[in-house]
Amino acid sequence: MSSTTFVLPDLYSVFSQWEVPQRMNKHYETVSKETEGWLSPFCQWERNKLVKLAAADFTYLPSVVFPDNDYETFRTVSDYFTWAFVYDDRFDVGEFATDSDAAEIALSQTFRMLIGDPSAEALGAACEYSHGVDMALKDIWRRAYPQSSPGARRRFVETLGKWFESVLGQINGAAPGDFLSVEDVVQLRVWSVADKPCYALTEYALGINLTDEIMQIPAMARIYDLTSELMFLVNDIVSYAVEKDDGPTHNIISAIMLLRGVGVQAAMSEAEAMMVTRVAEWEAAKKDLAYLTGREGNDVREYISAMERWLVGCVSWSYRSKRYFGYEGAQVKDTLVVDLTTVLPSVTSAVA
Repeated sequence: MSSTTFVLPDLYSVFSQWEVPQRMNKHYETVSKETEGWLSPFCQWERNKLVKLAAADFTYLPSVVFPDNDYETFRTVSDYFTWAFVYDDRFDVGEFATDSDAAEIALSQTFRMLIGDPSAEALGAACEYSHGVDMALKDIWRRAYPQSSPGARRRFVETLGKWFESVLGQINGAAPGDFLSVEDVVQLRVWSVADKPCYALTEYALGINLTDEIMQIPAMARIYDLTSELMFLVNDIVSYAVEKDDGPTHNIISAIMLLRGVGVQAAMSEAEAMMVTRVAEWEAAKKDLAYLTGREGNDVREYISAMERWLVGCVSWSYRSKRYFGYEGAQVKDTLVVDLTTVLPSVTSAVA
């Protein structure tokens, strides 16, 4: 193995107890084009950036998570999932990546607009680009709110706020000495991976009502947390090639390499071991919830199945999309070998 190549863990093998989602929502083609067209005016992209957005194929993942959903709910989740990546990139590699003061203002502005603060909307209009991105989120929430349960509504707003807090921590904590352990980075990445609002929208899309009593059952709470722990590990493993220069707060592989003093292959192995442990915890927690019956039991099982589709589907999407491996995704899926010289920044930079 050369110095420019490394081998990914077999993520399908890690998730071998779960079905690989194959069916796509019948509205995929339509929604994919409409999501891109809808978000483009809000963000005022140049044409070439919209092409790169299409190459990322964000709509694919919600399509396999919700293969049976109607157009409206599928479109709403697709819009949010795409919006979240576009929004997050502003703080990872965009205009706020190294400016924590400006980032804090922007994040506060978005959150205040979401919860209906009139002064935030008036102030936001002064910056046309930020205002457009914020209004896009508000439009998504306008569609999802009426059909969401009270718990899902609260979880969406609360987890969005915690995501924003973690984004600031990621920017402010960029110096390696700010983190004492790999676990510190894990705790940051659990929130900065930005997936939890998607799970509140999952409740909306499935039409289920998970009460606080259900969510507070220890096994259910653990599955809820494990979803984000596994999601960020999947993300950081597949995205390392394009994020390796972003610093240890942005990627657990970089953090392990720095804090353990090891190479990329050893770091990949440690991340894989972390995943294996967590999948075992997941299966144990799922068994602990088997006693639930009736509507509650059905809702919990449907929710957990959707969480599994999010995770395994993310693996499939990572190879299908050009976000992480450019045009080499199919080859990487087959061989698991990543050659850093074949990653195409011209494709991935606008969507990485």
